[in-house]
Formats: sequence, structure tokens, C-alpha cells
Amino acid sequence: SAKPPLAFVGPDTVTAERIARHRDLILTLGRVSEVAVAEAAPAGAVTFVSGGATVALSLTGIIDLAAERARLEKEIAAFDSDIGHVNKKLGNPNFVSRAAPEVVDEQRAKLAEAEEGKARLQAALKRLESL
Repeated sequence: SAKPPLAFVGPDTVTAERIARHRDLILTLGRVSEVAVAEAAPAGAVTFVSGGATVALSLTGIIDLAAERARLEKEIAAFDSDIGHVNKKLGNPNFVSRAAPEVVDEQRAKLAEAEEGKARLQAALKRLESL
């Protein structure tokens, strides 16, 4: 499988020295194709802060962004469908008044879980679109 390049963006002097000293170890353990020091994160990279530098891992060519976007959108649509079904049940006065309280509570919990799942996927989609 392809290995992504890794860039340390704007490391302080101590961190830059550590990167140079441990380059081979970072390459091996990080399973990356290259270790570089850069002024800015490359396009299509995810970033995180570690010690005295921002670390950028390029996902270009590693993840099919269009396929991942389609997968997330499909899962969001499935949650929307679940949310619609549960809302329809809970919006029906006959269901709420006739069903056992634990069944109604179960449906409310299912709704909350679906809404939480949808929110997580929407956040993931937003992060993906920012790449």
C-alpha cells in the first residue's frame, strides 16, 4: 500500500533537531514515504499538533476523497431515514399513549443515538471537505 509523506510544519529548533536525529525511526514506525520540514502544510493533508510542531500527513492519493464523501453521504441519508421513522412514531399520539413506556423510551433513545451518529458523520464530512 502507498505510504503518505509526513511534514513537520514550523518546528522549533529542538524539535527540528529531534526530527533530523530520528528521521529513520519516524519513517519506519510512521509508515511514511518521507519526513520533511515545511513552512506550510501541503494541500490535502490532515494536521495535528505534536510537541513543538504541527504535523501534516498528506492523504492525496491515499484516500479516494470522492468515494469517502459518497460513503459518508450515504450513511447520513440512512440516519436521516431512521430519524424520520422514529419521529413519525413518536409524533403519533396513538403510539405514545398505547405503547408501553419502556418502548417509547427505547424509541427516544434510538432517536438520540441516530441524531448523534448523524452529527458525527456530518462533522467528518465537513473535515473531509476542508482537505
